[in-house]
Amino acid sequence: MLTIAFLACAHTPTEQPTTETGYDRELAALDERIEGERGLQGWKALQRVAQLQAERARLTGDYDDYVDAEATLEQAFALAPPGSGPLLTRAALHYTLHRLPEARADLAAAKARPLQTSAQRQAASELEAAVAFQSGAYGTALASFTAAAGTSYAADAQIAVYRWKTGDFEAAHEALAHAEAAYHGRAAVPRAWIHLQRGLMDLDRGRLDDALAHYSDADEALDGWWLVEEHIAEIHALQGQLELARTEYEAVVERTGSPELMDALAGVCAELGDDRCERMMIEGAAMAYGQRLALYPEATGGHALDHFLEHGSTSRALRLAEQNHALRPGGEAKVVLAQALLAAGRADEAWVVVQEVEASPWRTADYFEVAAAVAEARGHAVLAAKQRALGAALARS
Repeated sequence: MLTIAFLACAHTPTEQPTTETGYDRELAALDERIEGERGLQGWKALQRVAQLQAERARLTGDYDDYVDAEATLEQAFALAPPGSGPLLTRAALHYTLHRLPEARADLAAAKARPLQTSAQRQAASELEAAVAFQSGAYGTALASFTAAAGTSYAADAQIAVYRWKTGDFEAAHEALAHAEAAYHGRAAVPRAWIHLQRGLMDLDRGRLDDALAHYSDADEALDGWWLVEEHIAEIHALQGQLELARTEYEAVVERTGSPELMDALAGVCAELGDDRCERMMIEGAAMAYGQRLALYPEATGGHALDHFLEHGSTSRALRLAEQNHALRPGGEAKVVLAQALLAAGRADEAWVVVQEVEASPWRTADYFEVAAAVAEARGHAVLAAKQRALGAALARS
């Protein structure tokens, strides 16, 4: 894990249980599989190691696991014959790290040679669709998602996210139900992830109790997963259970060193009037983001935006937003770019970006919120009210 010491506040968190959790068992199983593959020879074995290391990174949130995966892929390419090697695996890792140009290049190279199995062809198709979605090529993405719907857990999960982010919650829930039925693997992460997505959709609609219920289902599917625990803490904070949220956030910050969670804890401490804790968390988040930006700027930039918009330099936040948008100019990146432009006092430019989102299928709660703020800043109160009404209608849908 990146070296970020937990900056303890004056508050003492509740003692955490030491009983082995589902998360612990999942992590141990991954580590055992990694070690087993390491004992085999050849670049294909190293490819499997890299895939497992990337899977471990998604489970732990630890950027060091991505470093390990990249190093393993380098070893695999060094052993592979010229023109061969784990191109699809590297493309998937590039995508995860928000390096879309590199992902496209590896996908093109992989497709230039015959893909040997139907699984490889399906993986390439799913990854191409995901890249298109993040790039704002929604027609291409939807066509691919629709064609693949019902063929696998991953395909149904992809179309669920598309439907969610384009404002069709009913279709998103239906696709998640299909994904849940299609999954028959041993790992618990996909089952927990499905419940987590349901909760996030309810959070988007302001349904806090429903979101918490889905997060509890996710915790039951994979207890001890920090990602679920931090979302439970978020709901408790929104419900005004600040001391409980503080304890929960302190536990996950201590485990992960996550700058996003440090910022969340800072917000809770601010509401509780603990200035010292708030300051220490903000400083810790700035340090952690600095380390992560140095290591993986593409993957970190979008996440660091909120921190620098609220606590740092507006110009730095705008620079990060522009870089993030250049890499993956989809709706998500456009919304945060509009937000950063507005913070920098460039409301007219922000409105141009809002109009680009308006012309796309992207429809999320944060889009309507930012669109309303930009319209208001430009003196268009009626238009701002319309955007807020659209956001409210989305929440009721």
